[in-house]
Amino acid sequence: MNARHRSATLIAGALTAALALTACGGNGGEGAADGKRGKDDKAAASSTGARNLEQKAQVRGEECGWEKGVGMYCGRYKGDRYTDYGDRGLHVEEIQQLILQTTKFKGHMVADGKFGPDTLAAVKWYQRTHRQAGAADGKVGPRTWAALRQSWV
Repeated sequence: MNARHRSATLIAGALTAALALTACGGNGGEGAADGKRGKDDKAAASSTGARNLEQKAQVRGEECGWEKGVGMYCGRYKGDRYTDYGDRGLHVEEIQQLILQTTKFKGHMVADGKFGPDTLAAVKWYQRTHRQAGAADGKVGPRTWAALRQSWV
């Protein structure tokens, strides 16, 4: 089973759990007044766990690996297109995946293909910690792409 299929399976499971919770009239995990956990509370906890798995699947997706002629590649985009705040697309998702999977970045960022404030902070962090990436301006140009493509955990 490949990584995309595993991610799709995790997401489908999360959706099934959420639908099951809705169907049984769950109370959103608020808990019973008497402090005891009932069937609905257990379903809500299960749904929360499924949501967490779905978020991890979104963040991690496929594993990045070395590809001849490209360098580190996460299956989204092979080029080095100039990218900055407000951009959207597979090139942004590639940047997000490269930072999440090949660095020690500990901040909050989801690989959603949207270059927003979280991605801007992550790119600036990367540029500060990897001087070969150029100035910490949050813009991903040829130097930052080259540094990202050479990244190792």
